[in-house]
Amino acid sequence: MRQRTLRQMSTAGTVIILVGLATGTAVLGQVQKEHEEAKGLAALMQVNRQHFEAMVQTAYFEGAERRLQSSDYQNIRQQAQAIAGIARQVQQDYSRGERFEEIAGDLQEHAEEGAKAAPREDLPEINVQIGEMAEYCAKCHQEFRW
Repeated sequence: MRQRTLRQMSTAGTVIILVGLATGTAVLGQVQKEHEEAKGLAALMQVNRQHFEAMVQTAYFEGAERRLQSSDYQNIRQQAQAIAGIARQVQQDYSRGERFEEIAGDLQEHAEEGAKAAPREDLPEINVQIGEMAEYCAKCHQEFRW
């Protein structure tokens, strides 16, 4: 009787170990996926930051020192469009819930407005939109701890 109980316990232990391994593998796979997503999102945010800094450099700093040329406004427009595209991609590929999508959507909206103001060479409006974009970037970083 004791031998049978040990055999049953051994079989049960093997099943538990196999289930644990399968669960552990699934959890590990999920962790790896989340890690890869985080790396992808972090890379996008780095690119987004570069576009934002280029836009700020031209509109705020160079715009304060000299009259901007059409090529400057074209550059601002391209940077703003890139930011809008990244915000759209983040919403589609890296959602962290409704609030995350809302913030990314607001960032996208203000980037698009900045892009629309550039061909009109409306520097005050571009600077307003840059300020709005900075606000939504800060909200996202604050709420989601980048």
